[in-house]
Amino acid sequence: MAIRYYLHLTLYECIYYWVNVHGGVENYSALLDHIEQWRGRRHGRVVLVTFNYDTMIENALLGREVIIRDIDGYVTDDRYKLVKVHGSVNWARDVTAPSGLAHNPGALIQAASDLRFSQWWITSEFPVSYVQTPTGSHVPAVPAIALPLQMKTEFECPPQHLDVLKQHLPEVTKCLVIGWRGNEPHFTSVLREGLKRPIKWMVAAGETHGTEVIQNLQKERLTGEFTDSNLAFSDFIIQRKAYEFLSD
Repeated sequence: MAIRYYLHLTLYECIYYWVNVHGGVENYSALLDHIEQWRGRRHGRVVLVTFNYDTMIENALLGREVIIRDIDGYVTDDRYKLVKVHGSVNWARDVTAPSGLAHNPGALIQAASDLRFSQWWITSEFPVSYVQTPTGSHVPAVPAIALPLQMKTEFECPPQHLDVLKQHLPEVTKCLVIGWRGNEPHFTSVLREGLKRPIKWMVAAGETHGTEVIQNLQKERLTGEFTDSNLAFSDFIIQRKAYEFLSD
C-alpha cells in the first residue's frame, strides 16, 4: 500500500509539471491525430489499452473531444474507448471494511492487510484518502494502482471496462503495440480468447526490442502478420508510421 501511495504521488507530480512544459506538443496527441485521420475516413472505432498509470492519454483525448468525467466515461464514447488495465494515478478504490478508519494515508497504509474494497472512482485528491459519494458522505479510499511487478496476475480496473474490451476484440483488424513487451499472460490470454481471426500487428519498441515483443506475442499463441517498425515512440510518430499502418 505504501508503494501504491508512492506511485500515486510521484506520477501526479511528474504529470503536473510535464503539462506545464510541453505546451500541447507531445506524442500522445500526435498519435491520436494520426489515428483520427484514419478513423474519420472509415468511421471506425478505436479501443485504446494502456498499462501506464499516468493521465497523458486522457489529456490527449480532450483534443478529440472525449471528455471523461467519471469512471464510466472511459468506455462510453462511440469513437474512442480507453481501458487502463493496471489503474490510474487519478483513480481510487473506496474502502468498505474495516469501519472507523481515519481518512489519512498513514492509517490506511497501516491497515492495508485488512482493507476490503468496492468501487473505482476518479479522484482529484492527492494524496487520496477518501472519496465523496453521490450522497455527499466521505468514504476512506486508497490509490487504484496495480503493483509494478514483472509478472502481474491481476487487473486494477472496473470489470465493466474489461467487458467492453472483450466485446470489441472480435471486431479488431489491426493492433498497434507501443512500448509494451507483450509478456503479461493475464492480458495476452484476454487477447487470445477475444481475437477471432489473425490480424495485422505493428510493433514500436525501439531498434532492439521489437523482435522480442513479437516473439513474446507469438509464444502466447497470438496470430497474424507481425511487423517490427524498429522505431521508438518519438521516431514512430515523426515518421507517421501509425497512419501508414492503419491506412494500408
